[in-house]
Amino acid sequence: MPCGSSARATRTGSLDIRTMTEPTEGIAVSYAATQNSHSRDQLDFVVEHALQHDGYVGGWLNTENDLYYFDSTKLFPEDQLEEALQFGKENGQTSVYILSTGTDVYINYE
Repeated sequence: MPCGSSARATRTGSLDIRTMTEPTEGIAVSYAATQNSHSRDQLDFVVEHALQHDGYVGGWLNTENDLYYFDSTKLFPEDQLEEALQFGKENGQTSVYILSTGTDVYINYE
């Protein structure tokens, strides 16, 4: 499930837009500023945001509405789960995504 959404999703990965490579390790957490982006105009904003921040764009297909969503993403080392969860909480996300295992870790707001 994508960061910040409860919809059914197929995650398609993250892209380092500076090098055009796909990271295989790390914890991906979406920025709130680019959440719910799925149009061509919004993609331009997501890329601009990513270039001004960490340089990563993550994407996923919402299988309930067949829209492809993309977000500017911050990537944390996999040994920094607590920091990633805190950043996710600060950005209103429901989960963070561990790239190496394809696993969502849900954020506890209690």
